Amino acid sequence: MVGSMTPLPLLQKLRVSVSHKNLRIKAKAAVSLSKCVSKMVNEEMEEFGMEKLIEVAADLVNEEMEEFGMEKLIEVAADLVNDRLPEARDAARSIATSVYEAIIKDVEVEEKME
Repeated sequence: MVGSMTPLPLLQKLRVSVSHKNLRIKAKAAVSLSKCVSKMVNEEMEEFGMEKLIEVAADLVNEEMEEFGMEKLIEVAADLVNDRLPEARDAARSIATSVYEAIIKDVEVEEKME
């Protein structure tokens, strides 16, 4: 699923499933959401190269995350951290890590520009 859709529509669809009553559905949605966020960060960085165009890639990643809502991603991760299923907890940690990495890259780009 993560490979067949663009990140933003997929994030919006998965957000609904992350609050599902069925724990297995919730966990699977959390894992997919985590993979989508991670893929969004990694693909943009690979597409534009590492050193020279890091600021362009960071801007694109942050734009997509901001369009979906960084606070929504953080809320989803916070809700899943205490889930009963380990897959959901792992996905929450992965989402939090991806958001953190995107923020750090943005800060590094701003520092380089100054």
